[in-house]
Amino acid sequence: MAIQNKAATFYVVFKGVRTGIYSDWLECAPNVIGFKGAVYKGFRTKKDALEAYQSFMREHARVSDEATAVSDSCSLSRDGSISLQESLLEWKAFSKKMVGLIWFLSFFIGLFSRLVCALLFVLLK
Repeated sequence: MAIQNKAATFYVVFKGVRTGIYSDWLECAPNVIGFKGAVYKGFRTKKDALEAYQSFMREHARVSDEATAVSDSCSLSRDGSISLQESLLEWKAFSKKMVGLIWFLSFFIGLFSRLVCALLFVLLK
């Protein structure tokens, strides 16, 4: 659901790369363009945008025991509220990078050890 009001001066990203309130479209756009299932809306006043964002957060803030356990690592959105979704997205991106790094290192360590073994075999033969 994407609603962009042409007279809007503030944009709320409910679901996107980074949720929050943005003061213009240029600031908002990178957070919704290309994000599958992005949800955002334009508002004429900051007050309306803030009310909509807070209402959305209240409706969708079903905090479980697991979410409470990781709440210390959650980042803060523009209005100071905790965005668990944002924190989980950052963790997912970080873990993907780490898996890639571990695979890369293990591949080259294995390759290096095979080369050392081959070299020793040739030298000691």
